[in-house]
Order: sequence, then structure tokens, then C-alpha cells
Amino acid sequence: MYCANNQLTYSIFLTADPATVNIFKSASTLVTAAIACILLGRYVTWVHWATIVLQVSGLFITQFDACKDRMVLPVATYILLLIAVTISEIMDYTLWTKTGSVAQAPHAARESLQSHPGVI
Repeated sequence: MYCANNQLTYSIFLTADPATVNIFKSASTLVTAAIACILLGRYVTWVHWATIVLQVSGLFITQFDACKDRMVLPVATYILLLIAVTISEIMDYTLWTKTGSVAQAPHAARESLQSHPGVI
């Protein structure tokens, strides 16, 4: 799953710039809340949903080109980004349930490697 997500991320970087990818990674809060509600049956308060809606609205505003009256990137790229974020969140959750610690989730390690590729 990790390999597939890396290949997906590579293909995304062929059409999207790194700034857009990082901005779209902030949509992980929406994916996390959806997974918590739908799959785990957890309750998310209306305040949390309101802040998530504001965050995702800001995401769409930054990705909309008003002069051309369309999104900046092709729709397929946004779908791939959403799939990549969902896979990342599912991997983080499964590792979290196995280790019992949020601190050991691979999200922090992955972010560190992506922001400092020279370390490898």
C-alpha cells in the first residue's frame, strides 16, 4: 500500500506543483473526520464540521482560477490527490491501532522525508 501511494504521489507531481500538493494535504482533516464517522461510528461535533468546511472552502478558493472560470488543475489530478490523502490516512490509522500511539504514526516521518529529501 505504501509503494502504491508513493507511485500515486509521483504521478501527481507530474501534473501538480509541490505547493498545490501540500495545500491539498490539509484536506486530510476532512478524510479523517469522514473515516471517524462512517467507519468507526465516532461522533464529530458541529463545531469541528464547521471548521472543516471552512478549511475545505479555503482550499477550493485557492484552487479556483476566476479569470478562466475553472479549477487550476485538471479534475483527474484532484481525484488522485484525494485518493492519495485517503490512502495516507488509512495507513496512519492502521499503524496507530497496531502501535497504540499517535507519535509512532508514519505521518511525521513521511512529512520529514518529503520536506528534507537530501537526508536520504
